[in-house]
Amino acid sequence: MDAVYAKLTLKVPLPLSQGVRTVPRGGTPGLAPLITTANVPPISSAPAAANQITFSGSTVTIPD
Repeated sequence: MDAVYAKLTLKVPLPLSQGVRTVPRGGTPGLAPLITTANVPPISSAPAAANQITFSGSTVTIPD
């Protein structure tokens, strides 16, 4: 949401389409540890090639 707001108000370009690699919290179901930025990293302004979602013609490539 922050990236979209910056795009609309400040004309900041949106980051490239990308997969964000999350990390499970673990723990006992119903008692999992609190979620942190270690579990959900921020969207990168310059994602690594291995994380980029790309388009070629009518083909979409999504990283594993």
